[in-house]
This record gives sequence, structure tokens and C-alpha cells, in this order.
Amino acid sequence: MKAYPDADIADNDATRRPRLLYLAYAFRPGRLTSCTRTWHTAVHLQRLGWDVTVATINSDAWLHADDQDDVELELSRLGIRTIRKEPGLRFLAPDHLGWADRGLKRILGGVGRRVARRIGHDMASLWGRRIERAVFKAAENYDVVLATGGPFSSFRAARRIAKRLGVRYVLDYRDLWGANPHTRHRASDERKIIAEASCVIGVSRSLVEVLREQYGVGDRSLVLTNGFDEGELSQITATRFEHPTIVYTGQFYPPKSTVDPVFAALSILRTRSARWREGNWRFEYFGPQSSYVTARAELHGLSQYVRTHGSVPRRDALAAAAGATLFTVVVSEDASAGMVDRGILTSKIFDAIGLKKRTLVIAPEGCDIYELLARTGVGRAFPSSNVDEVASFIEEALAGSTLDAVESSPFEWTGIAETLDQALRSAIGRDRGVATENETPAV
Repeated sequence: MKAYPDADIADNDATRRPRLLYLAYAFRPGRLTSCTRTWHTAVHLQRLGWDVTVATINSDAWLHADDQDDVELELSRLGIRTIRKEPGLRFLAPDHLGWADRGLKRILGGVGRRVARRIGHDMASLWGRRIERAVFKAAENYDVVLATGGPFSSFRAARRIAKRLGVRYVLDYRDLWGANPHTRHRASDERKIIAEASCVIGVSRSLVEVLREQYGVGDRSLVLTNGFDEGELSQITATRFEHPTIVYTGQFYPPKSTVDPVFAALSILRTRSARWREGNWRFEYFGPQSSYVTARAELHGLSQYVRTHGSVPRRDALAAAAGATLFTVVVSEDASAGMVDRGILTSKIFDAIGLKKRTLVIAPEGCDIYELLARTGVGRAFPSSNVDEVASFIEEALAGSTLDAVESSPFEWTGIAETLDQALRSAIGRDRGVATENETPAV
């Protein structure tokens, strides 16, 4: 198998497209927000001249997925190849991979998850090994390996694959690994994996600061936020709601993030005037937790105002967001949030920026998302304790207040992918003049 020990493409291959192996456990047709980042980076790197191969899981492994045939047709049109392997260990991700987490399976799954965390395994452990075997069996040449996590076994696989191929690898942190207090994953080899990486990417300034402080990544680090695709959003037809509507798409993660701060504010709003008591508004939820949202609505006395729609294709979720009077995001309710929570910049907030949709965010003060909202002008963030202020903001939105100009262009995937393109080309030595400390706009 041909390798490039100096990370340079051979002179006689100078005109060919550089070849990228992209380890992305989460990828479409899955409906996770992480699939949005991996999809758009793959698509835009292909358009920027890369020959992209995405290593991911079987399309039919997802519990909630978009149409598989449509996804495969689009990948074929774009020229993006995939290596799809059975994930295995489905009990580690019952909400995403269809593990029947009830009865005896629930007990066994819980025990399995605790054991896996203790020994350092995650949902991608078996998958990573299967991808390695598939890559080596195919005997394909790649110029650089890009791995995104979590799950972070993809980082281990990237290191092993890159070492065997004689190329470099780049790590993309969507969340923290060993330094993440919410996951408690054993990551004894993280320092070594980071030390050998050509570039270490993080989705927010705060996340990258943690990596710099704990692992000394220095000028090998890069902030690369999530973004939006103008071409995708331009094809969305906004849902026409009968009433002024508050829309939430995606999941909650109790107890860190719940629907309660928004419902508490709506309960206050309902008492302010007959206009809001008479039901001239709705809260519409699109996501896999309909029973949870329904139960919380009943507890807050809001059942008549709340409608749930279950998990829907991304296109439908975007249409709902586009048609909303107010879009909502709950990041965290923990007032003592550390650097981990402060760096959360979920991908759906960037869709709201691209749609220029007024947005309410619940997040502790000091989170990066406050700076993002101030920079773009798309909405406001409040701590979960400021229920009265949240109610007033919702009331203004439902009453028809308009947004000032929204600054969205710095967060289009086209520009973000160009920065990633430079980092990857620098990793393989094709463009040694590109410094990896270049960043997308700091937030």
C-alpha cells in the first residue's frame, strides 16, 4: 500500500484531488444534530476539490433517519463515497440505535453502559475496528484522515489508520472527551492521541481553551463552529401555522436541559392578559420526546397550548423553524456551569441564524452563545432563573416585534469549510503556508 512518509503528495500526482478519509460515526441519514456538521463539511470539502470517503454506520442502524435512498442518491450525485459498517454495542446508544431499552434489556443495557464507561469503550469501539479492517482490506490510498467525536473511539481508529497508512490525522471535537464531567468516559490515551494529531479542532472558543489548557495543543488548535447552508435553507418552504407559534426542534437532556424554563415563562405569560389566556398562540415540538413534553405541559397547565409532532425529517424541522414566530433552544440550566457547558453551540442555532429567525436561548450567563447572539443579532439568551424576563421576551415576539439586521455570513458552511480545507491541506503538506491558528469568528 502506497504511503506518503513526508505527508506530501508525489510530484506526478500533483494535479489529482487530495483524498480524505473522514471517520464520522454520525452521518446522514441519521437525524442527530451531529449529522448536520459531518454532512455539510463532507459536502463542501468535496466541492472544494477533495475526494471524500466517509466512514460511518449502516443507514438502517438509525432509530430516526431520513430517507435512505434520497441520501444515497445525493451522495452519488456529489461523488462522495461511503464505507458503512454495523455499529454493534447498540445498548450504548438506545435512544439513537433502536435498542429496546426496557425490561431485561433495560437492566442489561444499564449494566453494559456502566462497564463500558469504566473500561473506556463507547458506542464506536466495535465500529472503529470494523472500519479499520475495511480500510486496510480495500488497500486504498488516502492523504489525510479526519475524525470527529464523540463517540471518541473514532479518534483511536484515526490514529491507528493514519499510522498504518503513513499519513497524518486531524481531530474534530464536537464535545470534550476525558475533560467532560457529564460523560465520565475513561480516556487514558487522549493525551497521546492529541499529541500526535496534526491539528485539533473544536466547535467553540471555550472548548478549545480547555484543550489548550489541559493538553497544550497551542497553535495546532482551531476553532471551527457549526454553520448553515444557504443553498439548503433557500429550498425550505416555511410551515404556515394558524397561530403565533413557538417552535422547539430536537432533544432535551434532563436534568441539564429541560423544557421547564420555557413552560414556566409561558405559564406566567398566560396570566398576564386575556389575549394570551384565550389560546392565541401555540408551542409546537418536533423531536423524539413527545411523551416527555406532553407530560411537562400538563404539569404546567399548558396542555391546550402545546402540540407535539414526534421525530420528523430534517427538512420538516427546518420548515417548522422557518415558519415559527419564535425559535427556542435550551442549552443548560446549570447556573454554575463550567467551561464545558459554556462552549455548547448546537448546530440548530446556526440554522436559526441562516433563517434569520428570532430565537430564545436558555443558557447560563457567560456561555459562548451570548456572544454569538450579540454578534449576529438573531435573538437573546437568558439564565433559566430569569423566568419573568423570558416571559417578556416571548410576549414581545408573539406580539409581532421584528428583528434588526442579522449578521449571518460569517457562519455559512462555505466559509467554514474553506478554513477546514486549509487545515487539512496544511496537514498533508500541500500548502505549508497555511497556519492552523486561523479561526472562524470567535464566539
